[in-house]
Amino acid sequence: MRSNLITPLYDPSRLIFFLADCAAACAALAVTFNNPSSARAVWIIPVWAIIAATFFDPRRATQLRHSLNITCLTASVITAFTLVVTLDIFILYFITACALASFSARWLCISILTAQPFRRKLYIIGDATISQALSTLRSKSHTIVGVGAVGGVTADQFVARLKSLGVTDVLFHHALDDHLLRVLLECRQHQIRIIPFTVFYEHLTGRVMLDHLDANGVDLFLESKWMRSYARALDIVGGGVGLIFLAAIFPAVAAAIWLDSGLPILYQQTRLGRDGRVFKLIKFRTMYQDAEQDGQVRWADLNDPRVTRVGRFLRRTRLDEVPQFWNVLIDEMSLIGPRPERPEIISMLESRIPFYRFRLVAKSGLTGWAQINYPYAATVDDSATKLEYDLFYVKHRSLWLDMLIAWHTLKTIIQMSGM
Repeated sequence: MRSNLITPLYDPSRLIFFLADCAAACAALAVTFNNPSSARAVWIIPVWAIIAATFFDPRRATQLRHSLNITCLTASVITAFTLVVTLDIFILYFITACALASFSARWLCISILTAQPFRRKLYIIGDATISQALSTLRSKSHTIVGVGAVGGVTADQFVARLKSLGVTDVLFHHALDDHLLRVLLECRQHQIRIIPFTVFYEHLTGRVMLDHLDANGVDLFLESKWMRSYARALDIVGGGVGLIFLAAIFPAVAAAIWLDSGLPILYQQTRLGRDGRVFKLIKFRTMYQDAEQDGQVRWADLNDPRVTRVGRFLRRTRLDEVPQFWNVLIDEMSLIGPRPERPEIISMLESRIPFYRFRLVAKSGLTGWAQINYPYAATVDDSATKLEYDLFYVKHRSLWLDMLIAWHTLKTIIQMSGM
């Protein structure tokens, strides 16, 4: 009954913007079709739409700045490829036309999606315990028109109230009982979508609601055999390429570390990986020697005085993590996943954060969903927030999500905005 009751949360925004990009590229080609070189530019139409869709984030679908970033990124990637393969002035001109047409089409889509007649109107069946989460649900694509319980009213009365408010979606936050089930069934019969509040929260924030997670959902965090095989193949290729890059930069980085703070160049630290397995994480040393000479484990801070001058540069550019490609190649880590943590910190956090060990069901990664969405963890509360992002990644891992993480990581390296 419940599977028939709940409406799948389908977000059409990705398809809408994909079609908009295709239409924009076709329009740009139509404008320039009288040029003899136009036939050589046809390949850009599907490539443009695919690249733009790859870096699309549904949480920011209605943000004009997000569309501008996607347009600029897509144009840059295709331009770089064109310059490497062939220097065709018309192709470069066509890319510019595509960029202008694509951004205009996206602006039009955002204007339509955020217009009042097209906004979803939500009613949340819950109580005061979810009031703090409401602030994270603000979006231009929907409006929260009410929050309340269903006690004391019949299903017909409740639905009549929803219709008077123009409600299109009901989010429920309580365990199903007979009365709530009757109310929700009545809503479905009047074409009102039924969505669990936690599902909607994950869709909009990219985080799992840690306070409302229970042991019954453990199976949702188990990777399929296909996903493990895909990840391992990607790790072998990425690990090999990463070690070639490491060999290229090692002499310069080693010399800089040695001149700044002496030896050793590399640093090994015990971490816990998938299923709690212990391994030695390798990285370029970024702190002074004997940084924990008192034996007390400490969190790294944004302005940690233990970090050397060269170490600060390596951290900002994430170059200190490059030796971990070896950990990736020998199957101790993955390119993407929750960052591995020290056993002492995990033991402490397990006693203070519910379900903290859930993050160990996935292989640790060089970069991850939590790293690109949250700056760093210096407190227990920070660690709880990062755990919500980690669990979202473990639960929803996909090729698209991995590519989105890889792009944001690359952007962090270029902008030198790492910790």
